[in-house]
Amino acid sequence: MSIIIKLIVNVEGQRNANLHYDLTRRGIYYSARLITSQKGTVFKNDDYNAIKKVYSIWICTKPSPDARGTCQRYTIGKEDFIGSYNVDSKHYDLMTVVVLWVGDSTDPNY
Repeated sequence: MSIIIKLIVNVEGQRNANLHYDLTRRGIYYSARLITSQKGTVFKNDDYNAIKKVYSIWICTKPSPDARGTCQRYTIGKEDFIGSYNVDSKHYDLMTVVVLWVGDSTDPNY
């Protein structure tokens, strides 16, 4: 049995952690752009069911000492706040952003 996986992966290297914006927001922005750019290329007209999931992975090589050696994942999730209605996650789980802050937080020379 074969399984077909449809996704787009974007990997970015980020050397400088001292930015004038938050790297997480940038990752979310890039992911949103990867989704919207699929219209007209991956799918035509209103065939939104053909959207491929996107992963944006950010590797920061010179993070601040408190961020070193950590990794975060940001996703889209569903939250019922009035009643409950089941929707398959394949319809809303369309982007994941991963931020990896490399390094050893205990090494003062890193």
